[in-house]
Amino acid sequence: MSIEYSVDESRNVVLVTVRGTVNDHEFLDYVRQFHNDNRIRPGYRELVDATAASPGVIRAELFDQIAELDRQRPEMLPRAKTAIVVSSGEAFELARQYESKAQMPVTVFSSLDVARIWLGIN
Repeated sequence: MSIEYSVDESRNVVLVTVRGTVNDHEFLDYVRQFHNDNRIRPGYRELVDATAASPGVIRAELFDQIAELDRQRPEMLPRAKTAIVVSSGEAFELARQYESKAQMPVTVFSSLDVARIWLGIN
């Protein structure tokens, strides 16, 4: 799997692309890198395009670990929100599990266009 992201500093938007088979270790590495990226400021909006990802072995504890990492950076959470776009039913269920544990508003979509509208980044 690969997780790549870019930061539009002028709009405080993070664009993430997830491809291939997903695993816990790579997700946690991404979250740690995200939290250490000084270009990302409080109130960021994150668009995660996981339409080219296929769910692998994901432990339920992953979402608790991500939530704990998020809690360690409370200054980042006010006004932050994330849209996750997936294409399959299994990926949708995994994303919904994350949505239920997240420390900021997260919504799961099946359309990139609708996710962009929700984030206000048309």
